[in-house]
Amino acid sequence: WAANALSSSISTFDVDAGGRVRLRNATAYKDDSELLFFSDIAVSEDGRRLFQLVGNKGQVLVFDIQKNGDLSMHQKLDGLPRLGSYGLATL
Repeated sequence: WAANALSSSISTFDVDAGGRVRLRNATAYKDDSELLFFSDIAVSEDGRRLFQLVGNKGQVLVFDIQKNGDLSMHQKLDGLPRLGSYGLATL
């Protein structure tokens, strides 16, 4: 996955056995407002959830990872500083 900060979207990529990277889906998720600054991403240890830090809203978006790599919104967490939220760690 790659966060596209200026378009409020997340893209998915495949990596083959030789290490070559291929774009799978340019828009696995997109916020149509294009007002969210997507920054750091983390994946849960079990590979079932993706966490997206929204640095200009003080939020973390939690997505379920579908079998094809696309994302569906699971939960939105608030409470971080509204501006300047950087860095994300998952346990």
